[in-house]
Amino acid sequence: KPLRLPSGKNIEISACIGGATVPASFKDAVNPVRRAEIALEKAKANGTGCYAIFEDQWLSEYQQKRSREQELLDALSNKELIPYYQPIIEAKTGRVAGMEALARWNHPTKGVLAPFHFLPLATEMRIMPQLDELMIRRVFNDIGQHPQIKSLTWIAINLSSEQLFSNSLVSMLRSLLAEHEIPKNLVELEIVEELISHDTRIVTEQLQAIGALGIKLSIDDFGTGYSSLSRLKHLPVSKLKIDKSFVDGLPSDDSDCCIASSIVGMAKGLGINLVAEGVETQEQARWLTDQACDYLQGYLYAKPMPLDQIIDFINKSNKKRTKIS
Repeated sequence: KPLRLPSGKNIEISACIGGATVPASFKDAVNPVRRAEIALEKAKANGTGCYAIFEDQWLSEYQQKRSREQELLDALSNKELIPYYQPIIEAKTGRVAGMEALARWNHPTKGVLAPFHFLPLATEMRIMPQLDELMIRRVFNDIGQHPQIKSLTWIAINLSSEQLFSNSLVSMLRSLLAEHEIPKNLVELEIVEELISHDTRIVTEQLQAIGALGIKLSIDDFGTGYSSLSRLKHLPVSKLKIDKSFVDGLPSDDSDCCIASSIVGMAKGLGINLVAEGVETQEQARWLTDQACDYLQGYLYAKPMPLDQIIDFINKSNKKRTKIS
């Protein structure tokens, strides 16, 4: 039953229970309290007001998860998390205009792992701020050491919601810009659309502080969230990225065409550039170019690649354009 406070307010109480059976001879039980705790985690995962009784296979699952968590912590310490870069192409000219930095795990035994292998775990472990900071520092270092990267229009770095709320984010960005002598307008931070829907003072002040550094914002996966479009006018947003789910059906799916056209029209009306991600066919590229989409990104042009390969890609692209001109 709810607890009634002296003020008259009621507090609803809920509970989850985890249990483990033990043999009649208690001395033969193998850490029964720990097993009950594992069962409690299972119960909590099923929602409030649930219970679970320990099953033997849960112990091995728990141990495997803890092993993966320790591996990821070691990866952070050993700086095994590295940026891969995917070029972004100017639709009208075909030149390499920018690129996006994407996290990869250079695992010592499993090779290079894609984000879906570790980002969900990092989020669950609440270590995304540390991962983001490592990636930001490595990207800034790469930019500072390679003039080919500085010749691009922008480099996009993904920013998690956890890192956006970090008190040290703005000071770190300011310090890195000065340390590596990077033009302020070269760096863009990509945030998911849902974040700008949070009409909070903290979010607004943080985004405006980032904008005051000269760093622009790019809204990733646009069209999949519930952002307030009126807020776009008051934030330092330079680009919207059409989510891949709307690009996949182009140009044959009428619904995708309608949504993509609407996003293009809105971006043009607001004076914001547009990037279509997940472009995989020439037909998609032609349709988006005809609709006046500014930039294209996807496997049609290149997959994400390590630093040495993206430098080579940029050099070859520039030589090819020089010969054509």
